[in-house]
Amino acid sequence: MLTIDKTQTTNTLVVTVSELTTLDNPFYLLVILSPYTNKVYRIQLPGNNSENKIRYDEFVVETSVFNSVDAGMYNYAIYQAAVETLDENALGEPVEIGFLRVISPTADEYVSLPVEDRQDTYLVYKP
Repeated sequence: MLTIDKTQTTNTLVVTVSELTTLDNPFYLLVILSPYTNKVYRIQLPGNNSENKIRYDEFVVETSVFNSVDAGMYNYAIYQAAVETLDENALGEPVEIGFLRVISPTADEYVSLPVEDRQDTYLVYKP
């Protein structure tokens, strides 16, 4: 599972797309789908920073490209392409699929009940 932490300025995605890639010097398109809203996000991945592409692929992505993506769980697919494109329909089968989790910063505030000057009666059940 990939994790995007929106509190960071960049996120490193470690995947294994090279093993199924058939193109020389491909571009990679990350397609994110929310199973709850059916909303689709398309992100062009930057260059592969992996030092050992036989074992893994590494993409350092600016967190700002995920600004429109809400926190939650998503399905993702990565497609190879000969040219930069945001249309996965013409690209064939994905070279990797999986789950992606987006974490947003949490609020520092908490919600508390209003203070009232009344006595409540509680009934407690004991086994």
